[in-house]
Amino acid sequence: HRTAKASLDACTQPELINAITAAGGRNVRSVEVFKGWQKDFKIVHAVGEVVVGALEDFYDNRSLKKKARPVIILAPGGCKHTVAPLTTQAVYKSTGVLRKQIPNPAACGLSGDGYLWSAVPRPLERIDLRKHVGWVDHAMVKLLAETMRLPPKTVAQLWQAANRHHGPADSSMALQLSV
Repeated sequence: HRTAKASLDACTQPELINAITAAGGRNVRSVEVFKGWQKDFKIVHAVGEVVVGALEDFYDNRSLKKKARPVIILAPGGCKHTVAPLTTQAVYKSTGVLRKQIPNPAACGLSGDGYLWSAVPRPLERIDLRKHVGWVDHAMVKLLAETMRLPPKTVAQLWQAANRHHGPADSSMALQLSV
């Protein structure tokens, strides 16, 4: 478990932290206070990790409000990661279409039923990632591979993460995974 150092990096200069947290309504005045506020802030995130992310309001992009929701790290980046947001809402509000349900939420570290928010990966600032929740399992990787247009390398990395954290999948599950 790694934590932020006194000098975080170019992505999270004290001025940027203060600007982002002030815009988000948090009373944060320095890197030291920020580190105390977010003890689980990690410099490195891994493909397949499930973490809580602070995502912008999807329905009102003019809003500065952010909502905490679980996300799956698909591609860690420098200042931005590519993530698959999750939600507890089974239906899209705008269309009434059902979302894809997470097969084994508890195996991924979630406390209840959940759904893929969208079939489209989203960028998320690294500073908006919060505490670690869990890791994808094989059924979740299969859902992501079938629902999102992920590069084969990403699917392979997700599968490896599931193997590391949940043990190898049985052969029938592995054969069903098409990359």
